[in-house]
Amino acid sequence: MRISLPVGVLAGLAEVAWSYLLPIFSDAWRAVLPTTAAGLLQFIAAAVATDALLALVGGCVLAGLMWLLVKVTRAKAESSWLRTTAGTLLLGSAACYLYLGWIMLFVLLPGERGTVGYQLVVWGGAAVLVVASLLVVVLLNRAGRRRWRGAPLATWCGAAAVLVLAAMPGFGRQRALAVGGPAIAPTPGGPRSNVVLVTLDTLRVDYLGCYGHPWIRTPVCDALAADGVAFDQAIAQAPSTAPSHASIFTSVYPFDHGTENGKPMVRGLVTLADVLRANGYETAAFTSSTTTRSINSGLQQGFDTYDDSLVAWSSLFARDEFQQLIFLYLIGIAHHSQVRGEVVSDRAIRWLDQRRTDRPFFAWLHYFDPHTPYGSPPPFRGTYAGKAADGLPMAADRERYAEDVSYADHQLGRFLGALRQRGLYDDTLILVASDHGEAFGEMHDGVSETRHGRYLYDTTQRVPLIVKPAGTRGMARRAGEQVELVDLAPTVLSLLRIDIPAQFVGKPLDELLDGRPFSYAARDAHAFNVIDVAASAGAGASGRALEPKAGQPVMFVQQLAVRTPQWKYITIPRVPRAELYDLVSDPHERRNQARSQRELTADLHARVTRFWDPAKDVNRDPRQRLAPSLLKQLQGLGYLGGEENAPENEGSQP
Repeated sequence: MRISLPVGVLAGLAEVAWSYLLPIFSDAWRAVLPTTAAGLLQFIAAAVATDALLALVGGCVLAGLMWLLVKVTRAKAESSWLRTTAGTLLLGSAACYLYLGWIMLFVLLPGERGTVGYQLVVWGGAAVLVVASLLVVVLLNRAGRRRWRGAPLATWCGAAAVLVLAAMPGFGRQRALAVGGPAIAPTPGGPRSNVVLVTLDTLRVDYLGCYGHPWIRTPVCDALAADGVAFDQAIAQAPSTAPSHASIFTSVYPFDHGTENGKPMVRGLVTLADVLRANGYETAAFTSSTTTRSINSGLQQGFDTYDDSLVAWSSLFARDEFQQLIFLYLIGIAHHSQVRGEVVSDRAIRWLDQRRTDRPFFAWLHYFDPHTPYGSPPPFRGTYAGKAADGLPMAADRERYAEDVSYADHQLGRFLGALRQRGLYDDTLILVASDHGEAFGEMHDGVSETRHGRYLYDTTQRVPLIVKPAGTRGMARRAGEQVELVDLAPTVLSLLRIDIPAQFVGKPLDELLDGRPFSYAARDAHAFNVIDVAASAGAGASGRALEPKAGQPVMFVQQLAVRTPQWKYITIPRVPRAELYDLVSDPHERRNQARSQRELTADLHARVTRFWDPAKDVNRDPRQRLAPSLLKQLQGLGYLGGEENAPENEGSQP
């Protein structure tokens, strides 16, 4: 068994090589190790804990098979039973590493996963590794014969080398842990204020007290609006989480950053966190859903700390991308697609307490609670039972959604309270926004809209936005001009007197914050989406023609919207389809006027289709490129045809 120890060590080094060292040799993978001592220790702890557990689980399983094979072949034990078992566990661990490495290629390699050839390559290779690991034990037990002594080591060296080389381009495509962006020159200047950005996922603009909701209680957001400026016409650039957040941080439209739920943004873009870190800020993010995880979105770019762990009791699983893939997508230690707002606030407050630097900070807190599936914990559960008795659809859903909004508001209050306790609130620039809204059966051109992610109506695209500049209190100002979420990043930089990158398409909102006339009041706002439609769909007045039915071929096409202060125009150029709504006389977008307003429709069509690229319009099914468990999580959140996108039973309970 003398060969067992070096073989086990070799397998461990192979895993370390492709998960930790590849970034040093391959620019295709944008990962870097944490820069702080605490972050590095956390990174190592996560790796050691995960590797130990993998060795125990995988090693025990394969050791049992190997022991059975040895028993069947009646091979003589080299030494005692204990030493034989220990050596077999080491080899089992090696097999486990290599087997999981092959499955990683199943997730990362290009190709259509439904084809027979692709499946044969993946599972055939996995079968070869399992059989090879069993044969190694036979070789070990024959190692007393000199000619066999070097065979196990040679076998594992070859297998490890092949997998490491094969994994390199795969990890390059995954682009996980994108902590570093393009080089940015700092802007000279004196001391700058701290910045806190809060995104309340799936929050409708009319579900906050400060925006006029009659019975919901959101005292924290209401107080923040009283201290700053509330924007009444803020428009999101996408109706789903990952692309909307990517537009917030990069200040570019979705077709430029390329982000989709489950697909990271393209490389080479500058993020708000990049710019602030280059200007001396300590950057930290605390997110709460699978759609904002670093490996799925790329949103971690520029952050010193990016805590996206979906394991509520631990943040260790936020540091090591290789371990995340194994645990979350293959073993399934975290079956849920989100953590509650309490976890986000706890982690952010703990980070505040552990800071040991005088540098200003930029913190992003992401609360996913208002997203489906609805259901907040006590004492918020049942708070609004019976309040939505107004005869409108989905009353029970609206009540539970309101409970989630109040819960998220409360959790935000805990963090803002921590800022006050530390004397940081007044001198901190605080921005609160939503990435998109939520629909509850509203009718548009004869179609009932539920949830989000499919349409570009104001139910999902008009969102709350509250900005409290540093050094101000009691402003209580309203801004009715139309603005976009891509304006947030340039606004932050402008208020801090930091140069705005040329890449940013958004406009700074300083004038509105100061109560001056807005130079860009007449500009358009844009929103974009990719949806599946019936392959046979054509033009028509009813949107129902676009709804794919079970078993019917579908195609994935671009949906675009342009919004002026008075009009909303929505089109699917490939189909084609056009919708036009007068937001002044028809604010709920019920009557499609595209046919009666042909000249205006043509003008708006030209203004929005300049962003349309016909060559990229028909996409392959995005589900082809997602890990099975991630696909299941996204479907559970109502994306990719999940059942959650349908209205729930009115009598269902949280």
